[in-house]
Amino acid sequence: MEIDINKIRELSKEREKENWQFRSFLKSCDKQSEEIDSIVNELYRKISSQIDCRTCANCCREIQPVLDQEDTVKLAEGLGIPSTELKDQYLVMDWESGEYTFNKIPCPFLRFD
Repeated sequence: MEIDINKIRELSKEREKENWQFRSFLKSCDKQSEEIDSIVNELYRKISSQIDCRTCANCCREIQPVLDQEDTVKLAEGLGIPSTELKDQYLVMDWESGEYTFNKIPCPFLRFD
């Protein structure tokens, strides 16, 4: 499995047409969107469990991951601060999902030690 972010970007550009064709296929196939989502989530769990996030950290650099209530509690505990302080200082509400995301990119806790 490729984990080098520069190589992944390169492959993405090389396969852009193929990726668009696949997305078009997904929109036109017989499966309901919930079934496709279920398949994607299952594949995500299988693949993401093989990746050590500390070797890449690209999600923390490029996107704002959505944090559910359990995530915010664990993060606050790990930082030794109340959940309310974590939310006030570092998070914003994602109105679409009703959950939280970090208030800036990259993640304020991303460190390169």
